[in-house]
Amino acid sequence: MVIEHDPGNPQRDGLVLYNDQTGRLFVTPEESNPNTNPQYAQTIDHGLFWQKAVALSNGVYLSQNKKTRTYFQEYHPYPYSLVSWFIMLKMPADVTSAPFQDIHHSLWGFTLLALGISLLLAGLGARYFSRPIARLGLSLKHFADGNPHEIIPVDSRTTEVRQLQQSFRYLTEHLTEEARKRQTAERQMLQQAKLASIGEMAAGIGHEINNPLNNILTLTRLLERQLPPDKTELRTDLEDLRAEALRVGHIVRGVMNFARQLPPDHQPTPITQWLLDPIDRLQPEAMEADVFLNLLLDDQDCVASFDPNQIGQVVLNLVRNAIHASPPMGEITITARCKPDSFEIEVLDNGKGIEPEALDKVFDPFFTTKSVDKGTGLGLSISLGIVQYHGGTLEIENRQDR
Repeated sequence: MVIEHDPGNPQRDGLVLYNDQTGRLFVTPEESNPNTNPQYAQTIDHGLFWQKAVALSNGVYLSQNKKTRTYFQEYHPYPYSLVSWFIMLKMPADVTSAPFQDIHHSLWGFTLLALGISLLLAGLGARYFSRPIARLGLSLKHFADGNPHEIIPVDSRTTEVRQLQQSFRYLTEHLTEEARKRQTAERQMLQQAKLASIGEMAAGIGHEINNPLNNILTLTRLLERQLPPDKTELRTDLEDLRAEALRVGHIVRGVMNFARQLPPDHQPTPITQWLLDPIDRLQPEAMEADVFLNLLLDDQDCVASFDPNQIGQVVLNLVRNAIHASPPMGEITITARCKPDSFEIEVLDNGKGIEPEALDKVFDPFFTTKSVDKGTGLGLSISLGIVQYHGGTLEIENRQDR
C-alpha cells in the first residue's frame, strides 16, 4: 500500500494511491473512475495508524484488535517538495511469531513428555530400587532389634539390589547361626561346670556313704543267719532293709560313675552289630511295658570310631527313658545315621512329652520326672558327660506333633 502525505493539500493528504487488496493501482486515476470512492489513511483503525505514521515516519503499527501488524516507511519521491509517500506493508500479526509459537508449543510438548517419562522412571525406580531397599532397611532394623527370625526378602527384579538382599540375608543367617552356636557352647560350658562341681561333691558323698552301707548289708546278712525260722516278720523286715540298702547302693554306684567320667577309649566299631546288643538287652523291659522297639539303620555297613561301652550306656539310658515315657502299645524308633564326619543316633517315642519348664533341667543331676522307685535322675547327666567327652552333643526336644 502507498499513501500520499501532503500537509498543504487536505484533498491529497492521506490519500491511498496504491492498494493491492482493493485493486487501486497507480495507472487508474481517480478521475477516470467516478464510481470509485477515494480511500484515506485517516480511516484506518480510527486514524490511529496515520497519527503514528506521520509522527514517526517509519516503524511498525499493531492494530487495535491485535490481528494485523503494519510496517511503514516514509519516502520522498519529489525533490524540493513537501509531498511524500508512505510505503506500508500489512500482514497478520502472528506471521512472524507463528513459527516460534509452533516451537513454543513443541517445547511445551517435549517438557510434558519429559515430565511424564520422569514420573514413570521415578515410579519404576521406587518399585525396583527404593521400595526393596526400604524393605531391606526395615528388615535389618527388626533384626538388629533382636528378632532373629526376621527373614530378609529377596524379591527385587534388579540384579544389583537382589545381590544386595542376598548378601544381607546370608549375613543375618550366618549371624543367627553363630549366635545359636555360641549359646549352645555357653550352655555346654555351664553344664560342664555344673557337672564338674556336683561330680566332685558326689564323689566325696558317695565314698562316705559306701562304707557304712557295706556294713549295713553285712550286718543284715548276719542277722538273717542268726534268726530262728519262726521269726518271719523280722525276716521280712530284714529283707526290706536289705532291699532299701541295695537301692541306696545302686544310687551310690550311679553317683560314683557320674563322678568318674573316664576318658573314652575310641575304637572302630561296626554300628549294626554294636547297636543290636543294647536293644536286645532292653527287649524284656519293652515287652513288659507293652512297647515295641523299632531299629532303623541308614547304612548297614557303617563303621564309626567311639567308645562302644560308654556310648552303649548312653543308648541304654535313652531307650530306657523312652520305654518309661511311652504308653502301652507305644512304639520307640531308634535311628542310626552315618555321616562323613559324625555319627548320629535318634531315639523317638510317642509319649506325652516333657513340660517346657522341666525341659531345661533334664540334664541336671538328680532331676527326674519319674517316680522314686524308677529313677535317680543321674542317667541323662551321665549320658551328657559321656557324649561331651566324645566331642558330641546330646539334645532333647518334644515332638512337633505333640
